[in-house]
Amino acid sequence: MKIRINDTNAARRLVTLASNKKYADYDIDCICGRYTIDMKSIMGMLSFALPADVDIVIRADEDVEKEFYEHVKGIAS
Repeated sequence: MKIRINDTNAARRLVTLASNKKYADYDIDCICGRYTIDMKSIMGMLSFALPADVDIVIRADEDVEKEFYEHVKGIAS
């Protein structure tokens, strides 16, 4: 899923979402260019030059994936 992270507040909210215990067992990555960052890492997420266009990839069951992406849509565009 492609999104745009506009500021540090959006990055913080995405990390909080990815770190939620509901998604603890899943690998969630944020890809920007040639860099792949663990979306559960606040330092990694803040290392992007914001605003940044990124791809989010979650490796999970289809229903969990859909739910996660719906939450992401509420945070970033």
